[in-house]
Amino acid sequence: MLPVRHWAEFLNDATLADSILDRLVKSSHRLEMDCPSMRDKAQYGAIPRIKRD
Repeated sequence: MLPVRHWAEFLNDATLADSILDRLVKSSHRLEMDCPSMRDKAQYGAIPRIKRD
């Protein structure tokens, strides 16, 4: 997953990146978290990931 802060660089167009973000998250708040995902915690009911070779 590409963090939102890198969209402008990836798309090579800051205006386009801002426009896409505005349409995707019209009336929401964006929080960037720097911590382990709760989705990966078995104690919280996470489904085990399939390990691929």
